[in-house]
Amino acid sequence: MRSINICLAVVFALNVANSEASDLTISATDYEHLLDRISQLEKKAEKQEMLKQRWINMETNLRRQRYYRKLVTLESRIAHIELQGSREQQAMKSQIIRLEEEMINQQLLIEKQQNTIETFRKMLETENVEDTDTDKEDTELEHESEAPKQNGGRIKRAIIQHPVAFTAVLDHNINHALIDQTVIFNKLLLNDGNGYSTHTGVFTAPREGMYMFYFVFASGYDPQYVWMQIVVDGSSKAAGVADTLQRAHDAQGSNLVILHLHPGDSVWVETIKYSDVTIYGSRGFTTFSGVLLYEY
Repeated sequence: MRSINICLAVVFALNVANSEASDLTISATDYEHLLDRISQLEKKAEKQEMLKQRWINMETNLRRQRYYRKLVTLESRIAHIELQGSREQQAMKSQIIRLEEEMINQQLLIEKQQNTIETFRKMLETENVEDTDTDKEDTELEHESEAPKQNGGRIKRAIIQHPVAFTAVLDHNINHALIDQTVIFNKLLLNDGNGYSTHTGVFTAPREGMYMFYFVFASGYDPQYVWMQIVVDGSSKAAGVADTLQRAHDAQGSNLVILHLHPGDSVWVETIKYSDVTIYGSRGFTTFSGVLLYEY
């Protein structure tokens, strides 16, 4: 029985050994398959890694393109702003140059007016001195008797005891002026004798005598026709024109007249012929002046 058991154990051991050998053979085959599977998985992982890296590169390129487009847009905006600023500076420089030229022209015009007035004063002083020397005896007799010597019903006085003179300036623009509109020069530079009114724009002669009047006016920027005249009690005495034929073209019109006025006569400046016009009043472009040269 014991030998039988030993034989059975040997057979069992052999069977077990054979079974283990068979299992080892199967494991080797599976191992090869496993190696192939591992290789496939490694290749797949490498492929996925490549795809991932490509995706990262594409995303990076897209970001760079967005940043580049933003940079180009910013550079374009900066260039536009710089160009606009350059144009505005050029326009300001042109305007400053034009204003300086206008100031120079106005100064020259004022000097011309002053020279004209001074010339008339000298002429009148010379004439008065000659008349005084010639009529010295008659003048003395006149003062003694207090009876003026008649010359056509009037006597000319060489010395003005109460001077009459004024200069008024329009210090603002008048837009859409109508025909026959009185121009009110609202700023006084001189008003000896208080003959000129800044409320009505009218000068009223306080005494009989020979008066000199001068007016100048300006227009410009838009093409237009501006005509003005000096009026005495509704009667035109002298006129001036300032026609601008093209845009940004400035012009000035003026005239001078010497008139014999009686007390209470009214003198003013008004527009004529054209309506809806603009009269420049800034910087002293438009003025109205008058002076009593001598009395009767």
